[in-house]
Amino acid sequence: MAPTTITPLSNSQKLFLQRLLVAHTLTDGDLKKLYRSIRKTFSDVDVPGGDGGEDGTASGRDEAYMGTDLGHCLGLINDSLMPAFNLEIATVALPPPYDPEHAGGEPSDDDPPSARRRLVKYHSVVNRANDGVAKSYAAGPSRAGPHEMAYFRLVLERLVERGADGGGDGGSSQQQFVVGCPGSMKRMDLINLR
Repeated sequence: MAPTTITPLSNSQKLFLQRLLVAHTLTDGDLKKLYRSIRKTFSDVDVPGGDGGEDGTASGRDEAYMGTDLGHCLGLINDSLMPAFNLEIATVALPPPYDPEHAGGEPSDDDPPSARRRLVKYHSVVNRANDGVAKSYAAGPSRAGPHEMAYFRLVLERLVERGADGGGDGGSSQQQFVVGCPGSMKRMDLINLR
């Protein structure tokens, strides 16, 4: 089996990757803005070793420096990240965040496509390996003892029960569409659970 050659990233690709790592997750629109801004900033940077003359500046600009478009840029970066670090820029499409001003009933499959909510694409750098680093980052070892874990479980159960009963506030009989558990507890209720 031949060793894998890892293509080094250009400075603009490194900057793009660093900005994505710092942001943790970016929407598709934000990632496109970042791509355009870096491409514009580095548009006149000459890359040595091009197809031109001895100094590689015959063409004046290297359009492939950031890739031909965002998808190509992500592919170039992934080609270096995967074999070197087993990392990847992954994309997932999810419903938009909950907005109480535009809350209403969920559209059904019978609704026209314009009435359905569009999915939002999110991009992030992910670890592709199922190794110790990935496991410890996702769910770190608990320092709580069995009593704290039992208390935490009891609090979660009460929150879910109150959420199923209408949020626990006792006043609202109007049904609302809420994302997540609407249950709430007062500090005194938490103390009395012990």
